[in-house]
Amino acid sequence: MNKIVGESFENSKTCHGMAFVADAPLDLAEIVITGRYPEDGWAKNRESHEMVRVLRGVGSLTLRNSEVTGLVEGDVVHVLPGDWFAWDGDMTILIACSPASDPEKYEVKMDDQIKKEEAL
Repeated sequence: MNKIVGESFENSKTCHGMAFVADAPLDLAEIVITGRYPEDGWAKNRESHEMVRVLRGVGSLTLRNSEVTGLVEGDVVHVLPGDWFAWDGDMTILIACSPASDPEKYEVKMDDQIKKEEAL
C-alpha cells in the first residue's frame, strides 16, 4: 500500500482544496468553501455520487429545486449524480466521490442555460 499524495486545486475564488486520487473506483477531496460555489449558477456531477462531511464551519447545500439543507460541523449529506447544487458558507468539507470524479463529467451552468436545455 502506498500513501496518496494530494494535489491542490482551485475551482473559483470561493472553492479550493486538495484532491486525493488513486487507481480506485472512488476519490477524496478536502475542500474549503468561502461564500457561494459556484458563485453564479449551479454545479452538477453527471456520474458520481458525492458523500460529503462538514469538517469545520457552517454553511448550506442548496439543490436547484429549492431544497436547502443547513450544515454544521459533523453533518453528512449525499449529493446524487445529476443533481444541480450550490454550496454556501464558511466551511471545510470532505467529499468522497464514487465513481471517482471526472472533470469531463462535471458541469457548472447558469440557470437560464439549464432551463433552455430542459425545454428541448
